Amino acid sequence: MSRNGKLFNEVKELKIAPRKIEFILLLLLILIVIILSILYYKYEAAQIVEAKFREIEAMGDLKVKEILSWRKERITDAKSMVESPFVRKAVNTWLKDTSNYVLKKDLLERIVLEKEEKEYENIFLLDTNGNILLSSNQIDPFVYAEDMKTLKLARNYREPVFSNLFQAENNQKYIDIVSPVIINDKYEIAFILHRNNLSNYLYPLISSWPVPNKSSETVLSQRDGDSAIVLNELKFLKNSALSFKISLSDTNKPTVKAILGYEGSFFGKDYRDVNVLANLQSIPDSPWFIVCKIDREEGMAELRYRVFVIVFFVVIIITWFIGIFYYYHKRFQTGFYKKLYQKEQEINLAITESEEKFRALFENIMEGVALHELVYNNNGEPVNYRIIDVNPAFQSHTGINREKAIGKLATDLYMTESPPYFDEYCSVVKTSKPYHFETFFPNLQKHFFISVVSPKSGQFATVFEDITERKRNEEALLKKNEEMSSFIYTVSHDLKSPLITIKSFASCLKEDINNKEQKSIARDLGYIINSADKMGVLLDELLELSRVGKNEKPKEEISLSEVAHSAIDLVAGRILEKNIDVKVTNEPVLLFGEPQRLLQLYQNLIDNAAKFMDKKTDSLIEVGVMHNEGDIVLFVRDNGKGIDPRYAHRLFGLFEKLDPHSEGTGIGLALVKKIVETHNGSVWFESDGPGKGTTFYFKLEKTKMNNEELIMTNAAI
Repeated sequence: MSRNGKLFNEVKELKIAPRKIEFILLLLLILIVIILSILYYKYEAAQIVEAKFREIEAMGDLKVKEILSWRKERITDAKSMVESPFVRKAVNTWLKDTSNYVLKKDLLERIVLEKEEKEYENIFLLDTNGNILLSSNQIDPFVYAEDMKTLKLARNYREPVFSNLFQAENNQKYIDIVSPVIINDKYEIAFILHRNNLSNYLYPLISSWPVPNKSSETVLSQRDGDSAIVLNELKFLKNSALSFKISLSDTNKPTVKAILGYEGSFFGKDYRDVNVLANLQSIPDSPWFIVCKIDREEGMAELRYRVFVIVFFVVIIITWFIGIFYYYHKRFQTGFYKKLYQKEQEINLAITESEEKFRALFENIMEGVALHELVYNNNGEPVNYRIIDVNPAFQSHTGINREKAIGKLATDLYMTESPPYFDEYCSVVKTSKPYHFETFFPNLQKHFFISVVSPKSGQFATVFEDITERKRNEEALLKKNEEMSSFIYTVSHDLKSPLITIKSFASCLKEDINNKEQKSIARDLGYIINSADKMGVLLDELLELSRVGKNEKPKEEISLSEVAHSAIDLVAGRILEKNIDVKVTNEPVLLFGEPQRLLQLYQNLIDNAAKFMDKKTDSLIEVGVMHNEGDIVLFVRDNGKGIDPRYAHRLFGLFEKLDPHSEGTGIGLALVKKIVETHNGSVWFESDGPGKGTTFYFKLEKTKMNNEELIMTNAAI
């Protein structure tokens, strides 16, 4: 019997079937609508929770960045002040003669200027025992026990140190920075204390939210023995800052969870025992942890509205079904089966057309498409999968021929021990839920975006595209953004130092002119001119750094020996002055790049090595080459002062100088790094520590041996 004849008999039987069949069908449809609405509700709930967690996480990231920026700015202020030539000299001179009223007034004006411009609560000059010598104002002129602890740490570390947050007798809450004033890099003669009132900036920063919410709150905390102590004022608990503690045994509290090392999104109960959605993060380079949270009831308020909408539409759909069934049963029962037969013919035609369109789409789609079937063992468990069919784009994305792929097991085709992404594919077949993910497939050395669907039981299809180039572009863009942020921040802070010096000595100059003190006028002008010259050098070198990689001359091959000897000629004065022996490798190496930039590269490295070389009889700088598994690694090695491993992360930074009293601006190694990177290379260094020398290694694109010269050399030998 034909398919149409069977359909006619089935329709005829349906026509004379009892009416209860129609009623059962209606109930089934209603049940399906209810089930789908429940699934949709769960989906919406998950989406709302995810969106709310993303919002809270973004707030947490923002707070962490703002706090880190504030801490770094405060430390920079402290360093700038204690490293100021004026401050060091003035403090040293005044301590020898404290009756010098003019010098005392100059120092006090400098401290007051710093306090007012940077909005500090107070700034003190302390002697080495922590006694107050000068104060920028008489508000809270006390040195507290917490400051004395911090002074000891500053003396040990010989650099500015933050104190813990503390509450003073006047009920104000502070965090102080204690910085040693060091003379001749040997000993500290005094300390400068910058006092920050937490109510002026840090507390408002922590408590602010872009969009006001009734229950939104940010909590800053740190560990205090076996408890977590809250550092800021809580929204729902008065007088809680620096006094409210939570036992670390109460691990359901977000604050405790953060201190115990958990980061990310978290469901829990806050200090009010109210269910909350929270994001937990630590503040790098500090003992602080931050929790951004919102009451779960408020965060899920939108879900209640969604529930109402879902119920409303479910009622409408069910009512519509009942109406449709009643209408067709009463008005169109006679012609229903004829129309059903005609509809079947239309469906058959549509299926045929759909199959043709699908085949055309399958063959011409730009994405790779592959159909697979699971392979089971004797116990009915999936153990592998076989490729059923692939489209032409599959070959262009993977480089595997269609004829080779069809019928092959995944492990044989991709040469892997286990089928690639087997768990994900089995999950799609089991649940019939589409799934998509990004991945890097090592065997093909490519990034893919893969979408997976299961068209029938035991089978699945993958639609994928090669996103390798996009990933490279994203990584390059991220790196550029990070470099730009670091560049802008560094420039803004390092240019402040000469400006502050100019401003300070301009004030001194005005006073000295009024007093007609010619020697002091000359001294003040000298400091102002030196600071202006320093700023000019900084700007010139920044301009040179910004030009690297832009509008460069065409790259060409050039001998390593030629570049190295030209660079040595440029720094010959320093080399002769310190009696340094410079050795250049005899290996015939060809560099590929812009000649002037390669010369700058070697000039900076050789000059840097010579600059930090003590005068001794065995001073040596080597310019050489290593061969590492087929790669040519270039190096510049010296037996000079070496580098303390603690400062390794700062070495290639902009304006970074490990010795603040050395000449130069600290931009040389940053320029080296940028030149290497514009030649598609990498740079690193090795040093066993102070006094044990340093080696800078780097690789450049298309570096090779000069085979012709090598053959001639071997022949001569």
